[in-house]
Amino acid sequence: MIYFLLLVSFLCGLWFLKLHWLIAIVFIILLLAFALYQFRKKGLFICLLFCLLGCGVSLIDKIEPLANETYQGFVTTSKENYFLFKVKGQTYYVYQKDHPYEGGDYLTILGRHNKIKMTSYESRFNFSSYLNDQGVFYEIKAQKITAHFLVPIRLKTYREKFLAKFDDNSRVLLDAFLFSTKNYDHELISLAGKLNLIYLFSLSSLYLRVLILGVEYLLHLKLSFKNTKIITFIFFLPLFIFSFIKISVRKICLLYILKYLNDYHFKKKWPYLSLLSFLAIGFLITNFHLAYQLSFLLSFGLSYLFIFLRNFFQKIHPKKRKYFYPLFLFIFLLPLHLSSSGELHIFQLFNQLFVFPFHLLYVSLGIIS
Repeated sequence: MIYFLLLVSFLCGLWFLKLHWLIAIVFIILLLAFALYQFRKKGLFICLLFCLLGCGVSLIDKIEPLANETYQGFVTTSKENYFLFKVKGQTYYVYQKDHPYEGGDYLTILGRHNKIKMTSYESRFNFSSYLNDQGVFYEIKAQKITAHFLVPIRLKTYREKFLAKFDDNSRVLLDAFLFSTKNYDHELISLAGKLNLIYLFSLSSLYLRVLILGVEYLLHLKLSFKNTKIITFIFFLPLFIFSFIKISVRKICLLYILKYLNDYHFKKKWPYLSLLSFLAIGFLITNFHLAYQLSFLLSFGLSYLFIFLRNFFQKIHPKKRKYFYPLFLFIFLLPLHLSSSGELHIFQLFNQLFVFPFHLLYVSLGIIS
């Protein structure tokens, strides 16, 4: 529990300057009061220290980078018409239509950086805010790009070759389910958006967790549990590599390794709550901007939700539990639906229950392919 409180304390510090001051103070007071009650003065002091540490780290974004004419660094994220470029701890947005660069490429860019200024429209996706949550506040107007090192394994090329083998509808769905790339102009993705089911059209930790449990169950019929874990990880390894940039996939992959080490090398020294908190803190140490990203909050938030509801689920008959999981998922995501679209489909819960098994089957076939 102490590691979970340290994580929450650090998150409170990171969010302190983003929230309304009264809400932030009330939340921190409640957190510190719980720490004092649970772990006495030592717990109170450590949690307060992590709150202050988080608040101090968040001030890094206030530092303005020095003006340069050349920028040398690595590509961290690659999309169709832009990429994110890391230079000495600062991440820049670089617009390049149909560029060939992928994550890990080492480049030199000749140009100037400016503060990101993009027009946002009401009820539309705010791309500038999205970049800010990634820790990107400046863009480079590139005049010339020179590649010094290109990653030998071009994942984007393999992905395009794989998707080219399917028809249009299958290609769009597989691109969404396996690689979390959505073509919002396609009728299937557009329909999912209208039904508020767009969150199901991506490679989420929910799909992966169910699939991993299914593979483990089948393998464990013939193999020991230790060998089952190893073979299951090898089976999903290609998917982990292709989608490792996605936070939920990264979480599932690294947590799977941590659980294996904890079970077979540390004799179950750490409870699952501590392992999850270790991993979340590790993510924030490598990139504290993850605290502002919805994918991080949802992925870890859902895991914590089901941990704390475990006692409740144990009181329910096993055959009835499968109906409560989607219900709690729906309730957990309800604020997200209302904030993103301002509306809620009357049959959304039913649609969620209906389409989930088909999506799961589609993801399974896609992974096998």
